[in-house]
Amino acid sequence: MKNRLIPKFSLTLKLLSLFVVAQCRPSLPPNPIVIPKVRGEHVPASESLQTLRKVFSEGATLSSLLQSAGLPAAEVHNISRAAHALVDLSKIKSNAQLEFSYRSHGSCCHFQFLDRITLELEHGRLLVLTPEWLKGPLKEISAKGWVGEVHELPQESRLVRFSAVLGSASLWKSAADAGIDPGAMNAFVELFSWDIDFSRELREGATLSFIIEEKLIDGKHFSWSYLRAAEFFTGDRLVQVVRFDGDESHPGGYYRPDGQSLKRMFLKSPIEAARVTSGFSMVRFHPIFKVNRPHMGVDYSAPEGTPIRAIGSGHVETASYREGAGNYLQIKHNGTYETAYKHLSAFAKNIIPGSKVEQGDIIGYVGSTGWATGPHLHFELYRNGTYVDPLNEVFPSASPLPADALGKFKKSSQFWLSQLQKQDGMNALAKR
Repeated sequence: MKNRLIPKFSLTLKLLSLFVVAQCRPSLPPNPIVIPKVRGEHVPASESLQTLRKVFSEGATLSSLLQSAGLPAAEVHNISRAAHALVDLSKIKSNAQLEFSYRSHGSCCHFQFLDRITLELEHGRLLVLTPEWLKGPLKEISAKGWVGEVHELPQESRLVRFSAVLGSASLWKSAADAGIDPGAMNAFVELFSWDIDFSRELREGATLSFIIEEKLIDGKHFSWSYLRAAEFFTGDRLVQVVRFDGDESHPGGYYRPDGQSLKRMFLKSPIEAARVTSGFSMVRFHPIFKVNRPHMGVDYSAPEGTPIRAIGSGHVETASYREGAGNYLQIKHNGTYETAYKHLSAFAKNIIPGSKVEQGDIIGYVGSTGWATGPHLHFELYRNGTYVDPLNEVFPSASPLPADALGKFKKSSQFWLSQLQKQDGMNALAKR
């Protein structure tokens, strides 16, 4: 009797097993990726969705973090390929977060499957990667592929005012002592580089004030945007500038209160806030050869590796090593002007003969190659093939605001310049 019951009992188990599988199968993706229990920061979540976070430490890559999460090599390849198609993986910032989300499937099976991968990008963006089976009918799409989408995070903005009085220390030290964020100060220096030579025109007691837009994500600082208005009293002259947003008929830009453009053909200096150690002269005692000889340029002292900027747009004519000049770079800007940069420690990436550069681009780095007693930049300016003094050359400004936009601009500039006169340090201002 027992022997007769055993086949019936086995048949019952098989039928029950088929029923269970049939009930679970509709909720499962084809070839799903099971998330193993791995080390990492687990974030509390609901029963149906759990999260694991990993951080890009120094030397980490997307592939290495995927592998550390226990994903199979084939899936690491598929996910990396999908990500690479949308973003430059070499530019993932340090401490960026990689988040794995995995979900429980089925009312009776409770398996956990990789549902989504989120990668934090620069500029307030997120890369979201999902298996292709989530994008359509299960019977039509294979789970081997991954789909990526880049999402912009919602940003808020506010206007912030900074002000400072320069002491005997450097411009940057005085700004830091006044509580000015380095990123905001960098935007200020870049703006005034068209009109102020920070290596020569600064005086103790000089004052600066500016209003800048700050971008926030989730109420926290994200980045500094544009300056709304700014002024700088160097000790000898006052320079004021206000942003004009532009309209359908007129491009935006930065203008003085009378509507004259702040922008010029060339920047005042190839290095921000560097010190001039030797000027343009027909007779100068050479520190190496110990004789008097012409010095047909300007020397800027700066630490080795300090970035050097192209003072204007143009094309690279020469980027090579020369015995006296060391690493030597020459740029042709137009039919009139050329500039030369000597003793560089290295050229910037993609700086080769024939390459195009824009005003303000980093073209190389301060060094002491060639005949040099220490790290510095020797800078030369040619007009129609003849040496001229870069510190005394007067360059034309860009076009002023047209008459039909000047009235609107002057009314706006009066308001913003009045905001600069307030003396209560840093303040958040209401948008106007």
